[in-house]
Amino acid sequence: PYAYMKGGAYAAFPFFGLATAGVQAISERRATSSRFKGWSLVTGHWSLVVGVALLAFIALAQNRIVDDHLGRPRLYTAQMPDLLSLRQQIPAGSRVTYTSDPRIDTVTNGLAAYMLDHTTMLGSAQTGYSAPWSNGEPDDIGDFGLLSIQEDPALFGFSPEGRVWQGGSFVLYRKAEDVKAHLPLNRTLNPGEGVVLSLGENDLSDGDETLKGGEQRQVQLSLASFAEGSVLVDGLVDGSVSFELPPGGSTLITPVIDTPHKLTLRNESSTPLTISAATLREPGQSENGAVIPHLMTVLAHAQSSVQGNTITTKVDALVPNIGPVVLELDIWDTPRGLHYGSYGIEQPRIDTRRSFTLTLDLPSGEMKSADEKGATLPLGATFEGLKPGDYAARLNIKGGTRLLATSDDLFTFSVTEGGTITNVSSREAPTLTTEANRPLTSLTDTRIGEDVKLLGYALNDREVEPGEALSITLWWEVTGEGLDERSVLLHLRDAKGEKKAQGDGPPANGGRPTSTWRKGEVIIDSHTIEVPPDTPEGNYNLAVGMYRFPSLEQLPITQDSKALEGSVLLVPVEVNR
Repeated sequence: PYAYMKGGAYAAFPFFGLATAGVQAISERRATSSRFKGWSLVTGHWSLVVGVALLAFIALAQNRIVDDHLGRPRLYTAQMPDLLSLRQQIPAGSRVTYTSDPRIDTVTNGLAAYMLDHTTMLGSAQTGYSAPWSNGEPDDIGDFGLLSIQEDPALFGFSPEGRVWQGGSFVLYRKAEDVKAHLPLNRTLNPGEGVVLSLGENDLSDGDETLKGGEQRQVQLSLASFAEGSVLVDGLVDGSVSFELPPGGSTLITPVIDTPHKLTLRNESSTPLTISAATLREPGQSENGAVIPHLMTVLAHAQSSVQGNTITTKVDALVPNIGPVVLELDIWDTPRGLHYGSYGIEQPRIDTRRSFTLTLDLPSGEMKSADEKGATLPLGATFEGLKPGDYAARLNIKGGTRLLATSDDLFTFSVTEGGTITNVSSREAPTLTTEANRPLTSLTDTRIGEDVKLLGYALNDREVEPGEALSITLWWEVTGEGLDERSVLLHLRDAKGEKKAQGDGPPANGGRPTSTWRKGEVIIDSHTIEVPPDTPEGNYNLAVGMYRFPSLEQLPITQDSKALEGSVLLVPVEVNR
């Protein structure tokens, strides 16, 4: 609405000014002659009438535009109401780290910037009405972080426990008090390679640099590797210390260090090591240093190669202790909003590195998939057709309907007006790491029976039209051993509690039977329910539960030690035509 109102004002007000000025000029000229004094009075009144009429026309037009856009599912309905409340969450003068997610459109970026004009924004973005902006040093971290709902806050120096607000496309996090600086690295160290970090009291630099010192500090490093390995930290007071790393993701905390100081980290493993970021903190953890494994971190690495109009992408994945997840190639012309297609393969829990290849024929959109032995893998594919544009492909990690992480561009190409494919190029993207145990909506102490917890869920949308499908992804944590066979209850119920649709089924479409669940695992479980075409508009609930199979005995559900009525969790949804 802002753009339309702005355009309307630009067009209407010059006309209004010219018209009024013209009438007044005629009136003044006629007024020099007594013969036209009556005319002057009349034109003076007409000037007022014309001005009021034009202002009324502008007001009615802008009111219609605002009502049209805010009253229907268009540009701002998912953003405007939430972002209006965002302003109240952040004190004036605060520093805010802003999302780097390229999928947030420029107009939404602009709206968020307007809501935060009482703060200093750090990062870089482009709004719909200005050139791209960038502000802050590489190691700056704000008092708050306004991130995309899809982004892993740990990669920006924030903790999930610091979440203070959520709305539209965004989540707001508060910085922990002991965090002084955060430096994104996204560096892959091959065996034998190293990186130098310079530390100050409140600064962190990638390279050999002398920074202002003072208080002691510790550095927290986000690491990931497909296999067991070790990293050498050199430059400590006691010389060098070697830390053993588990496969998957982990956090390395250095011993306490006097500042200013320089550290060298060297990969002593036989496989590449990814360093995502470094965070400078006040001492408070293990003084001698430690490695903290992240059991729910998913790793994926992709590299594409081009031969003519055929692109082959090799993907390596590690999915320990959680799953299944979907690894998806998603291809867009983002500025124009054009979708070429998406191709996804579901990956179950993988305790060791697994590889597969995706081979795409660009003109036809046909994708072939194969594992390391050449066997065809089941593939979910959507091809939208060749449309003129400039396309880029990225690797996504998804937990059902929940996008968890996305890579840099893997390959790019253009389609001309005549349908010819040109400018095909490819690259290797850095290893993608993300904490997969991140439901969109988290639940507090929700237990099913005595051996399962429901950690949270994610909906594809809270609003759905009759005849459409509604998808929900559930995060189950296994707290016991030896589970029997069970099925997930999923009903669409109206305000009276009457069942309108049903989508019961085994977890992960039968791919993860509960009899195979192990204590400590997290199962990501997606279900779809069809909303009948004749469903009236109104407020409904998705009822979620679990029952034994085949006895159909429903398991009790408690939340914060209180039994939930009907042994189901109710998730509000809305049906609109």
